[in-house]
Amino acid sequence: MTDASDIAPAPHSAPPTTPVGMRPFGWAGWLIHLPLTYRPLKFDGAAARGSAALGDDRASRFYVVWGTVRKRKFDPAALALKRFAKAVGRTRAPNIQANLELIDHPNFQYFGRVVDRVVQCDRYFAYCANTRRVFDMVYHHDNTDADRTFNQSAMRSLLSQPADAPHYWSFFTNSFATPPGYAYAKSVINIGDMAVTTHLPRRFRRRREITVRQIYPARLALARQPIEDWIKSITVHKKLIHKPRHQRWFKRGGLRMDPVQTPVGAGFVIDTRVPWQLQMWRGRKFRRTRTWFVHDELQDRLAVVSISAANAELPDLIDTIWANWQWAADSAPNAD
Repeated sequence: MTDASDIAPAPHSAPPTTPVGMRPFGWAGWLIHLPLTYRPLKFDGAAARGSAALGDDRASRFYVVWGTVRKRKFDPAALALKRFAKAVGRTRAPNIQANLELIDHPNFQYFGRVVDRVVQCDRYFAYCANTRRVFDMVYHHDNTDADRTFNQSAMRSLLSQPADAPHYWSFFTNSFATPPGYAYAKSVINIGDMAVTTHLPRRFRRRREITVRQIYPARLALARQPIEDWIKSITVHKKLIHKPRHQRWFKRGGLRMDPVQTPVGAGFVIDTRVPWQLQMWRGRKFRRTRTWFVHDELQDRLAVVSISAANAELPDLIDTIWANWQWAADSAPNAD
């Protein structure tokens, strides 16, 4: 199982370059740049498997299903023909081989396309040997220029991000990066309040965990109260199993908040812990969690980043978050 010490932190690795007129969508280890008019309609899943639907205001245009190959021996060409045949139906399946176009893709060892003129869509199948991830995709035709842009720009940008490199996330107006090795665990996606939790699983030792939460617009959250009072209203120390650091278990005193200055903005940092009496409830998670509450005035949002890891790892982990904070903000600042 992957260990934190086996993976280089790479906090300052450069995020992907967004082409002009495009905006990125990145989720659970894969990334694509789509036209500015596109936005997520529905997405769910982890790095191993999942699905997403994206489109414009008129229709759902792009649908993708991804999964991970478990077999040691794998023939992507054979699976592609099987998937294409199933998609078009038994009557048209014999013509798949003649209509199959193999594309030389910079990020995939196999990339095939079949133009479905009956349904008016392009069907794609891709396989990345590095991540052993397959993508089954459908693009529904628009106009000639839009179709050309999608095929020549969007599909060429598709990337399956390896586990040993930072994962770049981008959905709606949120974008950030998580350190190498951290995989999707759970998420809460609400309008104006979105959080993604990733973890670094370890078989017999405590599990690292990072939660990145963005609340926006910040001016609404802070309109009636200063940031200190806002932190007290949402901080995890109110949960019974957590207590602020340097505070006795049976004593409910004030919350200790230490001021902090980050590349994103000013804020506060809080350490919380789980008493040893309740450690068994937490399983193999770390007893201590450090949480940063930062006001990003430039992007008008509140950043809440919680990290459960060894103290020695915290600087590299938080540097990765701040160095790539809102890395895609310039691509479509007002798209949503």
